[in-house]
Amino acid sequence: EAAMKGMHRSLLPDTNTGSDGNGDGDDAVVEAEAEYKVKAGLFLGKAFTNENTGLYVSAQTELLDELVMKPILDGLTSLIHLNDDNDEGKELKMEAQKVTQDIIHTLFKRASNPTRDMKKRAKRKYLKYKRCSGGPTQETIDYAVKIVLQCAGADADEDSENDGGVSGVKVAKRILQKYEQKSFLGTALESTYTVVKEAEEEILAATAAAAAVAEEEASATDGEEGGDSEEGEATTEKKD
Repeated sequence: EAAMKGMHRSLLPDTNTGSDGNGDGDDAVVEAEAEYKVKAGLFLGKAFTNENTGLYVSAQTELLDELVMKPILDGLTSLIHLNDDNDEGKELKMEAQKVTQDIIHTLFKRASNPTRDMKKRAKRKYLKYKRCSGGPTQETIDYAVKIVLQCAGADADEDSENDGGVSGVKVAKRILQKYEQKSFLGTALESTYTVVKEAEEEILAATAAAAAVAEEEASATDGEEGGDSEEGEATTEKKD
């Protein structure tokens, strides 16, 4: 806990950097602080999933929520420039989505109980190094789902401008399904399911609206071509 909190503090800038001394400065300052939050969370998240650090067997899930998941989500929500289709924002989103998935995978892995099939000696050796076996909590899953939805479209194919957020919803659903399969960890919050459902409904509505616009444009094009054709026929008749 002390190691993670120390690293977290060292990765963040002075919070009193705003124009009024309370951190409530202009948009550029607020956005810079938000970016620090995201990158600090990602750094700790990578350290947690790296088995060589030992954090994956020592860090409590609640500490992970506080220092990793929440800062990443809060930072992504505050980063205005991520709404633009720029390479920097896209890369940060892709990294946040990948790290989040890795964290959830690691938590599911350490929450499993492999000792039931181990012999006594192997079990003692395993438990000697196993310090924390806590899996993801309801709050962890909620943070993870919201993060991947925030990062929706970042991993879309380069040939497509945007996948409309479909990838984010798919990843969110996959996280929830895995959590459901491990009933001993509990159940996800109802509000988490609601967030995914609303995101899916927004995608369907946007897809329908885009289809309607495309249909109108196609009809307008057909109408113009039809008008040109009639005009040409009329000119031919006059010549005759």
